[in-house]
Amino acid sequence: MRIGIYDMENNDRLYDLFTQGLTCTAHPWLAGLRKQAFIDFTETGLPTVRHEDWKYTNVLPFFDENLALPQGASMETARGWIERERLEPSSAVITLVNGRYWPSLSGIPEDFGDVTAVNLDEALFQWPERVRAHLGTHDDHRKHPLSALNLAFARDGAFVHIGKDSRTPRPIYVFHLTLPGAEGRSFVNTRSLVVAEPNSEATIVEKWIDGDSGAAFSNSVTEISVGAGARVRHVKWREKAADAAHVHRIRADVDRDGSFRSYSLTEGERLDRTDIDVSLNGEGAETELLGLYVLTDKRHADHHTFVDHRVPNTRSDERYKGILDGASDGVFNGKVFVRPDARKTRAAQKNDNLLLSSDATVNTKPQLEILADDVRCGHGATVGRLRPDALFYLQSRGIGKEQAERMLVRAFAAEILEAVPAESVKSGMTRRLFGTDPGPSKERTS
Repeated sequence: MRIGIYDMENNDRLYDLFTQGLTCTAHPWLAGLRKQAFIDFTETGLPTVRHEDWKYTNVLPFFDENLALPQGASMETARGWIERERLEPSSAVITLVNGRYWPSLSGIPEDFGDVTAVNLDEALFQWPERVRAHLGTHDDHRKHPLSALNLAFARDGAFVHIGKDSRTPRPIYVFHLTLPGAEGRSFVNTRSLVVAEPNSEATIVEKWIDGDSGAAFSNSVTEISVGAGARVRHVKWREKAADAAHVHRIRADVDRDGSFRSYSLTEGERLDRTDIDVSLNGEGAETELLGLYVLTDKRHADHHTFVDHRVPNTRSDERYKGILDGASDGVFNGKVFVRPDARKTRAAQKNDNLLLSSDATVNTKPQLEILADDVRCGHGATVGRLRPDALFYLQSRGIGKEQAERMLVRAFAAEILEAVPAESVKSGMTRRLFGTDPGPSKERTS
C-alpha cells in the first residue's frame, strides 16, 4: 500500500522489530513518547524519491526483510577499533557499540569540572527531569519520518551537559561503532542530547565507524540546546563504508548571543545522508555550518541544511565543499529562511564542488526565502574541474601530474579542514585523504 509520496509496504517489518525491542521502562513518559513516535511514523511511512527532500537519496532498498535489531559484539574487537583512534589518555570519551553504551571504553577526566558526559540511559535515571525537558522537544519528529523511527527505536545514546559558565578543556568524543553480530542488516538507532547552559563552551566530536559490519543501517539524531551566550562546536565525521547506509539528523536551538558551529566530514558510502537544522531564537545568535564530502567509486553523500532566522540581528554562514571521483554522486540542498520580523539578518551560503571524473555527478540547490526587509543575504554554487593552467604551472616547475593534482585537491579542501576544532579529527582526515598531517592548527575558537 502506498499513501501519497510515502511508502508503507515495509511497516509490518518495522512493527515486528519495534515490538521486539520494546521493553519495560521505569519512565512511563518515555515509553509513551516512543509509542507515539511510532504511531506518528505509521501515519506517513518512509520517504520516497517522489518527496522533493529525498529526490536523490533512496532509503527504501534498506528496509526489507533482512533488517534486524543489532546484537552484541566482542570486547576485544571493540577495544581494537577504539584504540586505533590514537586519542590522548586524558580524552573524554563516550563509546556506543551497536547502539548501546560500553562503560569500559568510556570516561571523563576530573579536570572537565561541571561537565557531564554519560550515556542517555544513565542520564534518564540520574537526571530524569533534565532529560525530559529536552529529549524530543527540539526536533519535531512528526515532520521527519526517520527521526520518528529513531525516537521509537533508540535504546541509548550520548548525553552531554555543560554547566553554566563552564568550558570543556578538550573535545568530548562520542564514538558510534557498528560491529557484526546480527543476522542480516543491523538497524542501529542512537539518540544523543547536548545541553549547553548559559555562557558555557564545548566541543563535541561524533564519529561513526563501521567495523566490517557489512550492510548496517545507522539512523541517528542529535539534539542540541545552546543557552544564552553559550558556544557549541559540533564535529561529525563519517568514515567510508562499502555497503552501509547512514542517516543523521542534527537539530540545534540557539538562544540569545549563543553560537553553534557545525563541521560535517564524510567519505561517503552506499548511502550517506546528513540533515542539519538550526533555529536562531534570540538576538545576537549565530551559526556557522561547514562541510566537506570526499567521494570515490559509487559512494553517495547528501547534505540537507535548514537555518531559521526567527528574530532580528542574527547571522549564519554556510560553506560546503565536495570532491568527487569515480562514479560517486553528491547532493547539497541548503535553505535559509528569514522570518518577517527577522530584520538585520546576515546570511551567506556557498557550495563548491570539484569533479575529478567524468562519471561523477553532483546536485546542488542553495535556497533563500526572505520575508523581512533590511537584510543582507547571498548564496551561490559552483561545479568544476581542476584548472588546466594551474596544473600546467605546477608541472612546469618539475612537479609530476599526479602530485600536482593532489596538491590542488588538498588546497581546495584546506579551507574546511583547517577550521575543524579537533586536532585528532583534522590530522586523521588529512592522513586518510592525502597521506600527510595538516600542519599547524589554524582553527578559530571564537
